[in-house]
Amino acid sequence: LDTVSRLGTTKDSQPGLHTGLVPLHAQGSYEWIAQAGLATDAGGWRLREVPYDNATAGRPTALAAPYRLWIQLVAAFDRVIHGHEQARSLERAAVWAGPWLQALFLVGLVPWIARLWGTAAASLLALGWVAFFPLNTLFLPGQPDDLGLKAGIALIHLLALATGVRVAASQPAAARRWFLVAGVWGGFGCWLQISSQLPVIAGVLLAAAVVSWRATGSDSGLPWRCWATAGATVSLLGWLFEYAPSHLLPLRLETNHPLYALAWLGAADGLARLGNGRRAPVRSLLTAAAVLAPVVAAFATDFKGFPGAAANVGQLTGLNEGLVAEHTAAWLARDGFGLPAAAVSLLLLAAGIASWPLLRRAAGEAVNRSLAGLLIGPVALWTALAAFQLHAWSLLAAGTLALVVVAVSVAAHLRFLVAAATIVAALPGLWLTWPRGAPDREVTAHEVEALVARDLAHALSRRSGTPGAVVLAPPTLAAALAYYGDLRVVGTTYWENHDGLAAAVRVMGATSADEALALAQRREIRYLVLPSWDSTLEDLARIGAEDFNQTLVGLLRQWLPPRWLRPVPYTLPGISGLETRAVMIFEVVEAQDNPTALARLAEYFLEMGQPHLAVSVAAALKQAFPQELSALAGRLYVEMAQRDTAAVNATVAAIQTQLGLKADEIL
Repeated sequence: LDTVSRLGTTKDSQPGLHTGLVPLHAQGSYEWIAQAGLATDAGGWRLREVPYDNATAGRPTALAAPYRLWIQLVAAFDRVIHGHEQARSLERAAVWAGPWLQALFLVGLVPWIARLWGTAAASLLALGWVAFFPLNTLFLPGQPDDLGLKAGIALIHLLALATGVRVAASQPAAARRWFLVAGVWGGFGCWLQISSQLPVIAGVLLAAAVVSWRATGSDSGLPWRCWATAGATVSLLGWLFEYAPSHLLPLRLETNHPLYALAWLGAADGLARLGNGRRAPVRSLLTAAAVLAPVVAAFATDFKGFPGAAANVGQLTGLNEGLVAEHTAAWLARDGFGLPAAAVSLLLLAAGIASWPLLRRAAGEAVNRSLAGLLIGPVALWTALAAFQLHAWSLLAAGTLALVVVAVSVAAHLRFLVAAATIVAALPGLWLTWPRGAPDREVTAHEVEALVARDLAHALSRRSGTPGAVVLAPPTLAAALAYYGDLRVVGTTYWENHDGLAAAVRVMGATSADEALALAQRREIRYLVLPSWDSTLEDLARIGAEDFNQTLVGLLRQWLPPRWLRPVPYTLPGISGLETRAVMIFEVVEAQDNPTALARLAEYFLEMGQPHLAVSVAAALKQAFPQELSALAGRLYVEMAQRDTAAVNATVAAIQTQLGLKADEIL
């Protein structure tokens, strides 16, 4: 990462701008680092709005505070130890936040599991935590993301519940404490994002309900209300921390919300009464109302964001340029059955083998039925979710680890089979993440694009002269420009930025130059950027356009910009892999007359090393505006570059004639 980051850097890089490379597919990482910087500048713990997106209004942010505070803590540690400026400290925090968090979970979990579940279970937990793919790629250097934290919390949540179930018969007081601990961690996970804990809570409740229904009274001693009360309380406190007192409304069901806490309480109360066989119609109605409250609210808000939205649901891993796909079937159809596919297949096999001894013992004691249900339920839901959302494979790996720990401990006669399955499932993950790249290896396509984004952001920042210039670019590039260049952008794909993305599409899809200018001025857009490798804006503009070639982006691709746009020369950094790539940049200026606009276009082509296009523009100037002074100046520039002495002399004479006629007074 450091080697690639040094490519294309210059000594005149502006102080305060980010230079450390973040992979372009790690869109969420830009958000975490930038928001950690904003929160540090503000001197507070909470951050409700960000100014760099949806220019010029900004937009709200729903990222929970805990992981951002972790990045700020690591950055503060770096400033104290090394004395770096804030931008550099945040970059170093981005490198170390993931590995340190992975190590922190390892140091905390392994001794606890060794004491309660045995050294064999702790050893397999340690192996799976660092080797199960794609769980082990959630902590890669330079790609900070809170999904690793969510997976770790889900694992602790399940293991604490399993511990409580295991001691419930002999130590009821200890069981309540473990259910309380599980609820606290589950509530903390809900604070981070409700969708990360929903499979755990729903899976446990559904499985426990099935067990209670099939064997009445088997779960009557389990403190489900204690678990739900602790979780709902922490979830509610997290919601108040983020939004109180002035941002409690409107309902935001994409994130943590009290209605989810209410549903958790209602479902746990219903489960407790089902286990002890009590029937109370009025209370049952209240329980049903509590459970259905989020669904009713979702209907009231047209299901916007229900039940949660994760920025990286279609990304399997940070390796191999992200492995992004719409769903698992699309990924396998595109990439085939390679090593990553083998890794997740072996993960499913390990989950099945670890479930087998639990299911066999479930026919015996009630505690074994409860253990099997509360672990297999969430794993089954994650397996179903993984078919549609690639990021769920990481959470499934965490659930599989919980299965392995319990299975190795309660089924001694099958311990070696479960251990063997765990080791085999870990091998592909170790191979995929083992550091073996040489310093002189070829730069990947995504790394090239990230280098271009950094260089372009610095160039635009230098040209604008002041921070916060507004840029309209494709969503992926826009996020990188905002991060590297201290620029404001219009349309990113973060789910909170629906208005900004819609505005970007309206500008680029406008079929009237005046309409496009009015929209650009409303957003204070200064630069329009179109990379050759990203057609997102073109694809979106095609959706609502009868004739794509008449849209603004269509005209720009044909080199027919309106008169209020001036092309800006930009040369890509001299890095291997950029030979076939190009970036078109246009600056919003005062409306130019036609000869002036064409003359500047000819100058642009010359500066970009495209003389054949410059000659074509000069010919058009000569035919359409033979005596216009600005047209003559543009033609002279091209003719001098072509070293056409006769043409230069003729054009100079024409310019002198126009100056004699005082034609320059109109300039």
